Amino acid sequence: MTLLCGLLVLAALACGSLAAAELLDKDPALLALPVLAGSVIWLCLGGMAGLLLPAAWLWLAAMAGLTVFAALGAGLPALMRRAQSPAFGLFVAGSLAFWLLFAVRQPLFTQWDEFTLWGSACKMVCEQDVLFPAARGYLAGRGSLPGMMLLSYLFQFAAPGFAEWAVFAAYDTLYMAVAALAASLAGRGWRSAVLAFAAVVSLPFFFSVYQPGAVSQVYQSAMGDLALAFVFGGAVCLYLAAGDSPAGLAGCGLVLVFLTLIKDIGLAYALVAVLVMALARAFGQKPVRLRRVFTTAGQALVAAVLIAGAFVLWSVYVMQASGVDKNAVGGEGESVGYATVLLGGLAQLLGIGRTEKFSAILALMLKAPFTLPVCLLGPGVVAMAAALVAQGAAAFCAAPGAARRRVLWISAGLWIGLAAFWVFHLFLYVYNFADIEAYQLKDYARYLGSVHIGMTLASLGLLALACREEKGRAALARLGVCGAAAALVAVCLWRGPRTGFWNYPSSLYDARQEIKARAATVNDYLDWDDEVLLICQGDDVSRWYYYGYELHATIANGFGGTSFGDARDNRWPTTGMTLLPYFSDANEFETVCSRDGLVAFLQEAEYDYILVDWTDEYFCEEFSSLFDAPIPLGTTHDPLLFKIEDGGAHMTLVAGGDEA
Repeated sequence: MTLLCGLLVLAALACGSLAAAELLDKDPALLALPVLAGSVIWLCLGGMAGLLLPAAWLWLAAMAGLTVFAALGAGLPALMRRAQSPAFGLFVAGSLAFWLLFAVRQPLFTQWDEFTLWGSACKMVCEQDVLFPAARGYLAGRGSLPGMMLLSYLFQFAAPGFAEWAVFAAYDTLYMAVAALAASLAGRGWRSAVLAFAAVVSLPFFFSVYQPGAVSQVYQSAMGDLALAFVFGGAVCLYLAAGDSPAGLAGCGLVLVFLTLIKDIGLAYALVAVLVMALARAFGQKPVRLRRVFTTAGQALVAAVLIAGAFVLWSVYVMQASGVDKNAVGGEGESVGYATVLLGGLAQLLGIGRTEKFSAILALMLKAPFTLPVCLLGPGVVAMAAALVAQGAAAFCAAPGAARRRVLWISAGLWIGLAAFWVFHLFLYVYNFADIEAYQLKDYARYLGSVHIGMTLASLGLLALACREEKGRAALARLGVCGAAAALVAVCLWRGPRTGFWNYPSSLYDARQEIKARAATVNDYLDWDDEVLLICQGDDVSRWYYYGYELHATIANGFGGTSFGDARDNRWPTTGMTLLPYFSDANEFETVCSRDGLVAFLQEAEYDYILVDWTDEYFCEEFSSLFDAPIPLGTTHDPLLFKIEDGGAHMTLVAGGDEA
């Protein structure tokens, strides 16, 4: 049923794009992305009103009605002729291939962030038909943006239950829409469209950093980093194709609001895209007229206000639904607002009140583009050079005059955006990350790699657009697109992964399947509001994340440091934990703890249950007396659930629980 539901929505999306293309006289490949963006925005508004499921059914009816209206007006043969667009065919074929492949292989979530936010939020929305800030269950990022979760919901709302593989297929449908949009810039010929499509599809593999023998997560991930890059690049490509027409600007506006709803930094991506479009519109035509400059500046300001308004509206909803203030970041246990981060960071960048941490991280960030890898060929300077070559080739191939001027101003906007993202991530490392993570520039490749993908995608769009120029230059542009596609594919085959979504080893899901079965044995005793502390000795926190995703309750945080139940306590919040005897040296996710220390922690935390998943000799010797049933060494067929009963002076952990 999930496959049928996904294919039904894919068909509705394709038909809606065809109908809109007929009404606007455009290539339908240009419309798939804005139609998807508008669909997510519609679902978001419906969810805020508490009408998520009715909004989804109304969307499906609207797609059907729009298709019938276009068919009656232009005739079915006209729609069929428009459907013969090479880029549109690539979109449908690529999306269909992902849906069929994943329906057969049925991949599962494996990355930690998928269990704390991205995948868990998708599951909550699909199973409860509400936006995830108002849903019940464990979720670390309750105030995160909803764009990708609602995209997943769009393709599953009519299916019974929830399928993780359908989340990947929904995400990849978005990516195919962006690749088709870029391919449509290359003209109506199959050769140019296939080359541009192949280049875009290869980009995420090129901008990856693999360890030997690692398994690729490209196109099989529920996280939002790749979506940021693709939607940003897609917005620029849509502007290149649609120009300054009212319909084109409206479509770009929908895409930019969707971009804002993907992730917090999506707001910055959207504002950079507005800057790129404004520069092209104000200075891309000759002569430059002062009136046009001021008009464009006013329009850009209005667009920025509308985009920021969508961000603020979601923040207000999150506060009302869950009481979470999402507009704050923090490290080392402190939180600061976005305005503080921006103003404080700018002041330190100018040398005002600069701290030692800021100076150290600034030095690291200045070296990073030349030392830290973000792609298969090495550091960011290689990626920057590749984008610069594509932009230079596009300017060379473009027709003389206004077209070349437009390319140069768009390129200038992209480079300004790259610098802005570099500065923004500098501020995040200073204010949002703990010192140990900040000095390592944690996840640098993931964050800055997305920026490079978006910038390179927009550059390829510029090059593809040049294929439409006068005959001689179009041939040069097609040669450039062919070279870019060949280079990207060659590098990916040479240094890219040998294992990915096409042959992902099913053995990597063994722990997931095991914990799913184990969690099912205790879920009947739990309620979503119950807080459950997991005991899993020796866990690297993977099982903690898996249980948090599978339990029908809230997985509780453990603690790090030391705890003996007296003044010697030195503990801090963590996720999972391994309990160690007093003479041990604790590492990450490990806790030096005695029986009295655990009791003191449980009395303070006021958790409801302890779930014993895996024990060792120390745990059995030190803590068994707390439980009213024998605690086995190692593990059992099913996990052991104990209710925490605190009588003040004495605490007892009672086997079983109140059946829900």
